[in-house]
Amino acid sequence: MEGRASVVVNATPARVLLTLTDFVLWPEIWPQVRACEVRGREESAWELGLTVEIIRRLRFVIRLQEHPVAADGTIRLSWALLEGDLLANDGEWTLRPALDGLACELGWFGAAQVSAYVPQVIQNTLTGVELREALERLKTRVEQGEAPTESAPPPAETAPDGD
Repeated sequence: MEGRASVVVNATPARVLLTLTDFVLWPEIWPQVRACEVRGREESAWELGLTVEIIRRLRFVIRLQEHPVAADGTIRLSWALLEGDLLANDGEWTLRPALDGLACELGWFGAAQVSAYVPQVIQNTLTGVELREALERLKTRVEQGEAPTESAPPPAETAPDGD
């Protein structure tokens, strides 16, 4: 199953990144996520243990990598499956400055493959309606300006590196 969605958030990409990497919030933003645990942390990467409920309970571990800020100010976070109940799970967040840097075009692309059959209607719901609703919940959370929880990492470096 594969999905793609985007939304414009009225906040800087750095502010969106702070909320996006506040992993305690993930079950609130994505109702299928039952738990998200930081199992390891490097300078620009996290190892996350996730438990999700999609027809049945699935547990897996991903590596979420923050890439250097591009010359145009775009921040990228990509993830890849390390282990677990999925056959595949990878994707990317893009946080692109908009409106002279006062807003952020937040994009999500992901692909996952589970070992069990998932009816097409459920796949369509997950990669369509529920994905758009999750991005709207994230947008609302960012725009309300709620402070990140203590688990959030420090803000990303914002200076472009010419990448």
